[in-house]
Amino acid sequence: MIHILWPTIRPQMMINTYDHWVENHTSSSKFRTSVAVNNSKQKSKICELNRWAKSAFSSFNVYVSGDKKGVTNACHYLTHLPDLDGPDEDIVILASDDFYAPKGWDQWLVKAFTKPIEAIRVNDGYTPLDNITIPIMTMGCLKKINRVLYHTSYHHSYSDTELFYNLKQLGYLTDLWNSSPVFEHKNWANNKRPMDSIDKALRGEVLKADSNNYNIRMAMPAKERIK
Repeated sequence: MIHILWPTIRPQMMINTYDHWVENHTSSSKFRTSVAVNNSKQKSKICELNRWAKSAFSSFNVYVSGDKKGVTNACHYLTHLPDLDGPDEDIVILASDDFYAPKGWDQWLVKAFTKPIEAIRVNDGYTPLDNITIPIMTMGCLKKINRVLYHTSYHHSYSDTELFYNLKQLGYLTDLWNSSPVFEHKNWANNKRPMDSIDKALRGEVLKADSNNYNIRMAMPAKERIK
């Protein structure tokens, strides 16, 4: 089973991207999608727009996780859902509105994993940096890191950099950048979409706070950072 976790506050953009993921899967594997939004209005809009609601290959649920600014609170909510469980070999993906999966992404991922406790870094079409912009790992790996993908002490920025170092230092990361198909990241930072109001709200003092938090936390051992 593949579990897609999807934090968003952009209903239309989320559904447009989700359509792309569905259309590019091979139908040879089932997946379930759990979406977290800030409020009931966003939830209603996503449910209204989702044309795959009754599909046989996927379950789709939308949750309201609260209105904290940034991705980390919604991510924490999704990784701690009581029904997010399964064998260690199950695959967990933290998706986002501006990540586009290649054709046959599901089949490729099933073949890519070689260990029950493993995270992989895929090519996102940008310059490889010390971060993981689309976390993909086994259920066993998610449990090993105490379900901490993006730590809630961040709002947004630098949480993916900490995740990269957590996985690397704990020995769970396999870097497939040079061999994976491109899971394209159409982000404002690589000039593939314009910055919107949501992006702008995460700059300034919010970005500064996240940067300071990162510098403090990286002085801690990896095992402490996943508590």
